[in-house]
This record gives sequence, structure tokens and C-alpha cells, in this order.
Amino acid sequence: EVVAAQAAAGAEAAAAAALVADEPATETGPRAFAWALSGAKQVWESLTHGHVQYEARVVQPKGASGPLPAELPMAFYLTGLGQSDGMLESLARDMTDVAPEPFLLVSPLRPKGGWWFIDSCSGFGWIRGEFQEPVVKRYTAWMEAMVRRPG
Repeated sequence: EVVAAQAAAGAEAAAAAALVADEPATETGPRAFAWALSGAKQVWESLTHGHVQYEARVVQPKGASGPLPAELPMAFYLTGLGQSDGMLESLARDMTDVAPEPFLLVSPLRPKGGWWFIDSCSGFGWIRGEFQEPVVKRYTAWMEAMVRRPG
């Protein structure tokens, strides 16, 4: 029963999170960033650039109350090599102490086998690895699509 509910929630979150880069923003106001409230890993897809998995959270200052504003600023967080994917929840909690206003915190999952735009994640990969321009283009397109989303 719990597994079925989790599977249904996961499928619903995945369906709601799929986004094509050229899709126009249609909804405005606080409901527009409901996609950042689910806490689920999401996927952005582009026919041109491929896909990016990411997480998003709405961060509110500690003690904030009332409805969220119609628009929120967005901050991107890219994990370091020593950090693991899926740490966004604890980071968002820590940021409530210093957040001057509500904002969207968005973090992509690092590409497998690489360190963001370098094709090596070894200790000396940043020296020996090769720069991956197509990966830069993919993440640039993803970031552009994210900031065009409603909210």
C-alpha cells in the first residue's frame, strides 16, 4: 500500500517535472512554482541538448509566514566532488537562517563520471580531464529554461 502510494507520487512528480526547453511559461503567481515544493528529483529534457536531473526547494526565512510572493529569485547550487547528490534538503534547511527573503534553490545532479564540465572526477581530474563543451551547452540551456519558468 505504501509502495503503491510512493510509486504513484513518483510517477506524478516525474510527469509534472518533465520540461522541454522551448515550452512557454503559462502560469503565474504562487502556484507557478509548485514544481519546487515536491522534494522529488526531477528531469528537464531537451531534444537538442539531452536531459538534466535536478532537485528544487523553496527556501523561506526562518519564522516567515503568510503566502509566498508571486515571483521568487532563483539560486543554483552545484555540488563539489566531496558532496553527494540529494543533499539539497539539508542545505535548504541551513539557508533558512540566513535567507533575507524567500527564494528557489535549484541543484542539478552532477553528470556520472565527470566533474561538471570536465570528463574526470578523479583527484587530479581538474588537471588531467578534458573540458566538455556539449555538457556546458546542456547545463546552460537547462539554466535558461529554469529561469524562464513561471514564479
